[in-house]
Amino acid sequence: MPIEIFPKQQSEKKPLATIMFTLSIILFVAAALAYGGLWFFSGKTSGEIAQKKKGLEKTEEEFVLENRVIETQNKINAFRDFLSRHRNTANILGFMEQKSHPGIWFDDFKFDASQASVSVSGVARDFIAIEQQRLIFTGEKLLKSVNLSGISLSEEEGVSFNFSLVFDPQIFNEK
Repeated sequence: MPIEIFPKQQSEKKPLATIMFTLSIILFVAAALAYGGLWFFSGKTSGEIAQKKKGLEKTEEEFVLENRVIETQNKINAFRDFLSRHRNTANILGFMEQKSHPGIWFDDFKFDASQASVSVSGVARDFIAIEQQRLIFTGEKLLKSVNLSGISLSEEEGVSFNFSLVFDPQIFNEK
């Protein structure tokens, strides 16, 4: 056995250093596994998201169908607007039929729906019939104004006249 001049000191194993080294290796392996897991699941999730996005994209058939639905909706809206502006003008003709004096004949009828006005001209057998017709019209609550004009005497027919009538818009709503 050799003789040594300087005796070697035997190294003592330090338990704290060994524990710390083992713990750091375990943490390094755990971090590497966590990173790998995140990378794997991230790629898998990205693929699923891409598939879902592709599934959400509209096809050409869906675009055509959507455009047809929009066109139909626009037609329905236009028709609804048209119907909302429609006025029941038959009520005015019924009114004129009911309120006409038996001695009067109307030979011209002009109607303006936007103003709810009617201009009529006709012939009466005498002045009394015209005045009675004016009184009938004046007494009606559905008429806002009654104007009599153009009275003239005709040898053959009797008395010709013109009435300008402005109706209350409520006449369009009555049944």
